[in-house]
Amino acid sequence: MARRRPVGGVRTRRIPSGRQNVKRHGTARRRNAVFTLADFVIFLQSAPKPDPEYWEFVEAITRNQPQVQPSAWES
Repeated sequence: MARRRPVGGVRTRRIPSGRQNVKRHGTARRRNAVFTLADFVIFLQSAPKPDPEYWEFVEAITRNQPQVQPSAWES
């Protein structure tokens, strides 16, 4: 009798005692990835660069931030 493949690429792994372990996703899920790390890098490189006014705004905000209180965990 032929073995049936699990639905949705979810497989179970048998441990030596014969019991089934936790269900794990098969590699089919990774092969169908829509957005890869390389796509993300290309996206970041193609995003518009902030203008000088943005950096001036960020600098003004960071200059006017109050001091952070020392951690209560330090002794």
